[in-house]
Amino acid sequence: MKGGRYLTHRMVDRVAGLPEGSASNYCATRADLLSAAANRLVELDVKDYLCVAELAQLPAGRFKGDHFADKLTGVLADWLRPGKLERMLARSELFLGATRDAVLKQIMDGSRRQFRQLNYDCFVAVGAKPPARSAESLIHFILGVLYSRSVAAAVKVNIVDLRVLTRGTNSLLLKGKGAYYYCKCRDKNSELRGETRHPSLPKLKH
Repeated sequence: MKGGRYLTHRMVDRVAGLPEGSASNYCATRADLLSAAANRLVELDVKDYLCVAELAQLPAGRFKGDHFADKLTGVLADWLRPGKLERMLARSELFLGATRDAVLKQIMDGSRRQFRQLNYDCFVAVGAKPPARSAESLIHFILGVLYSRSVAAAVKVNIVDLRVLTRGTNSLLLKGKGAYYYCKCRDKNSELRGETRHPSLPKLKH
């Protein structure tokens, strides 16, 4: 992946195998290209995330916190596999670009609000208090996992450790403790270990 500065009409035509000038028929400027890329990325991400968001529609009592965490683990693992990792890197490029481009910022901020609402609906359904803070904290968690794994692309994702990390974080969010958590996974048993970074949380036993 070459980065956002290489996103040009000519490059799009070349990669897509289209006659030169084809991309210009749909996106007149480079800003239009970036906006189209951002909108398409958001569309794909939301489509992938619906398997998590749909849990909020389950009948009362059937939606458990671990169901949410395990579905989320599956989505994160899918996003971090080699075939989709470039999309995660593209997201990072677009977030950086949004700090300098008002149109991009509007699109990426809208994406954040959309995912916050999906998370909020799930936390309301499962009985988390307060759901709004938990929904926002979960976004920080997801972006943190995606960023940390994207920059360490050569390291294979361990699905068991990822599930333990996601379940542990989700458990704290359901209790309204926010995202003040640090954890490690033991190699053999993948047991949750760590210590709290917030005075309201009890120290976890190793």
